[in-house]
Amino acid sequence: MNDHLRIGLARMHVEAGEVRDFLPSLMTHISNWGGEVVLELGYGSGMGLSEQEYRNACPSVRFASQEEVYQQDIVLVLRYPEENLLKMMRKGACLMSMIHFPTRPQRIEFLKSLQIEAISLDSIKDDTGRRLVENLRLVAWNGVEVAFRVLREIYPAPGFESPHRPPIHVTLLGSGAVGMHVMPAAIRYERLLL
Repeated sequence: MNDHLRIGLARMHVEAGEVRDFLPSLMTHISNWGGEVVLELGYGSGMGLSEQEYRNACPSVRFASQEEVYQQDIVLVLRYPEENLLKMMRKGACLMSMIHFPTRPQRIEFLKSLQIEAISLDSIKDDTGRRLVENLRLVAWNGVEVAFRVLREIYPAPGFESPHRPPIHVTLLGSGAVGMHVMPAAIRYERLLL
């Protein structure tokens, strides 16, 4: 890695309460490869991590504004950023994110229009074709949580919370990598709604 390559790690601001950030140990690896690490102010705070924990892992790490993070050579953020953030990036810079190229052709065109290179984390696979960047358990639990929150709002009389309502039956279509996590989440839905 070039000694002058600067990697900005941005926070995700799409949903209130977003808590996903990369751990301090990744900063150690980036620094060992020769890259300069620039983290958005507050990075890791949603997971209870302090700036000092990131500095302990990588003494050269620097915290900066969101705009400065998006001005780096490479911008790494798990969730695909909003267009106004991408417009802050420099021409020729590289975005590393969950871009989902096969299902989001408009993203490809937009990135091309900004002359931004891109690496889609969801497209990184091992030699057998299995995705290397994924959290299928969390995908399943998040989906079940949303379903039960909606059900709680629209449930007919006597109401979702009523001890007199009949049991809720969950039908799972498919039993793939995500589906295998759906049933444990559905069985424990009360934990999701607290």
